[in-house]
Amino acid sequence: MTSDPPPKRRATDFLLPKADLSDPSLHIAKELRRWIRVLGALTVVLYLVMGGVAAYTYTLGQKNKRALCTIRKNAETRAATAQQFLLKHPNGIAGISTLDLQRSINAYQSTVHALADVDCG
Repeated sequence: MTSDPPPKRRATDFLLPKADLSDPSLHIAKELRRWIRVLGALTVVLYLVMGGVAAYTYTLGQKNKRALCTIRKNAETRAATAQQFLLKHPNGIAGISTLDLQRSINAYQSTVHALADVDCG
């Protein structure tokens, strides 16, 4: 009668011995550890995705801020130009009345006022 040689042991078996999975509680513990690793990995992936979404949102916000600052600056310039024109031509010119000029100035100032909260630094 020949006996089978003992199974080869790895170096890690002394640190982390193989569990006897014949015991149901040990099998459940192994499954729980596996699910904890899976959930940990999914959590890391979720954090990376959320970081990407946050970076993308921040980039879009910066683009929108630049666009709003451009619109505000344009409205400020047009209002100032229209006021200077109105000072030079207090009775308006042919085809453009002082009322039309004042309406334009009011519209530009309204735009500037609406965009006053935008921090253009």
